[in-house]
Amino acid sequence: MVMRLTAEAKPTKKDGYKEFAVDCFSLVWSLMKNKDRTKEDDRMVHAPHASRFHSGEIGTPTEFERDEWQISRVYSVLKKSTSTLSCQEMSGDL
Repeated sequence: MVMRLTAEAKPTKKDGYKEFAVDCFSLVWSLMKNKDRTKEDDRMVHAPHASRFHSGEIGTPTEFERDEWQISRVYSVLKKSTSTLSCQEMSGDL
């Protein structure tokens, strides 16, 4: 993780949460582009959960729902239907 803040600005805890959430969210999209589903599956499952956790510390319901959607998308791509349904239900509750 590379802080994108200027040298004059002192990073806050909120800045760190936001940057980590965005980095994890973006990582998932790059992992989903891979054709080989065996090497990066673990990272692809855990990264959106990490993003959701960090968004949960500083975000709004919009970010929560977007992260829950991404989690369900990952499970769908990996053909893990039970987990997909669980995430969709949580997303709908927000």
